[in-house]
Order: sequence, then C-alpha cells, then structure tokens
Amino acid sequence: MTVIRVRSSHVSSVVVAALFWMICAGCSDDECIVTPDNETGTVYINPNPAHISASWTLSGPSSYSMDGVGRHTVSGLVVGEYSVLWGVVNGWEAPQGESIALSVADTIEFAGQYIENEQTAEDVAHLSGSLAYSIVNILPAMADKAFPGLVSIQGFSGSFWIDHNPTHVWTESPDYVLAWTNIGSATIYLNEFDITAAGGLASGSGSIAAGTRALGYTMTGVGVVTAGYPNSGQIQVESESLVGVISFSGGSASVQIENQSWSIDLSDGTLVQ
Repeated sequence: MTVIRVRSSHVSSVVVAALFWMICAGCSDDECIVTPDNETGTVYINPNPAHISASWTLSGPSSYSMDGVGRHTVSGLVVGEYSVLWGVVNGWEAPQGESIALSVADTIEFAGQYIENEQTAEDVAHLSGSLAYSIVNILPAMADKAFPGLVSIQGFSGSFWIDHNPTHVWTESPDYVLAWTNIGSATIYLNEFDITAAGGLASGSGSIAAGTRALGYTMTGVGVVTAGYPNSGQIQVESESLVGVISFSGGSASVQIENQSWSIDLSDGTLVQ
C-alpha cells in the first residue's frame, strides 16, 4: 500500500492538480491512503457441476462480503485472506467451506465440488406428495364446465385455460407448466401436464421437477371434484430406477414407493407417516 502525504505549504500546484481526484474522493488534508490497481487480485468462484447453480458467499478483509450463484469472477479485490461458504442444493452434498490468501496481482480459485446424493424412496415420495398437491388444485378448475376461461390458482405461478367442454386443460405457454414454491422452501416446483377430463374422471400424463430431481407420471381415473379432494384414481410415478403409485380414496391420498408407504397431506403435499 502507498501512503501519500500532502502538506499545503510544501506542495507545488502541479502536484496538487495531479492529486486533486484523491482529495475529492475523501482524503484528508494531511494524509491520503491509496490502493493502486497493482495491489489487488482476482477471485474465481467455481461450483461444480455448473448446471445446479449453487449459491455461495464470499467474505474477505475489512468485512467484505458478496453473495452469488454459479460460476463468477471477482476482480479488483484487496489482498488478504478470503473465504467461501457453499449453499445448500436439494439432492446434493455441499463441499466444505475454505479460506485462501490472495496476493498482489494473483488469481485464486475456490472450486466447490458438489456430490449428488443417491436418490431414495423417500425422495421420490416427497416429490410425489408435491405432485398430488398440484393435481388436487388443478382438478376443481376442470370441474367448472360453464364456460371457457383463464384459470389462476392461488399460490401457483402461471395460469391455464379450460375449453368449451371442457375436455382438455393446458397452460398459456407451450410448455404446459404450473410452478410454485412451498412455504418455507426456496425450491421451485414445476408440473408439466397434459390432462383430459371425461365423465368426471381425469387422466393424462406429465412430469414434475424440483431442483435437480424429477419424476414422470401417468394419471388414471382420478375423480374431478368441485370442492374437497378426489376420492378415486391413481397416479403411477417413476424416477430413475424407483417406481410407485399415488392412490386417492375417500378424500385422502397415500403414496407407495417400492415397499414403503406414506400418507399425503393434500393441503400442502407434505408426507405423514
């Protein structure tokens, strides 16, 4: 770091002009501490794999702190010790935080390797519960046969249309997706669906994703109701090597994955054991 002392009785007008910008920047009459460009360095933050968009917090000298997501380069940082803390990603084990000293004109890299957790039956069951939650919010809209219109579901992002019968439901975008975030969670859930209703029963197929987890589903004979929850029908679910079924009966629902089963709270999609 360079220290420049300015004393009004001993400095020429040329020097004063050269240092005018420093004084305007907040230096005192007697002393100005300057950190030239050549006394800084660069930090490269590199979470892997890139597609999971991991969050992170970078901290450093003088209470420096910066939050970000994914790969990022931060230049012009003063020298000193920097630390990174890696954020939580659903279905992945986060790396340990670390600290590295940054030298003048140096570039340091924080490489965070996330390791994907092996998917369990319970993981698929949780996603199945969220699927059931979205389906029971879609079905009452399908029961309204009075007129076609744009349907908006409270708590969900996006809308979809019902047609004149209605015999079909689709979203306003070509992706056929309803999105929502559960209370207390930052995870975005996406349900892509293609559902037909006939004779008071809904059938169709689709997929649901949350973070890096996803499952496909096929729905058969799920009761379309104007209020409450379906009392019949099933949804077959499959994710990687795990398969299971969501069953609706008497206004309640359960999910069985392999040889394990859970009840589903249809008010929010959580599991009850």
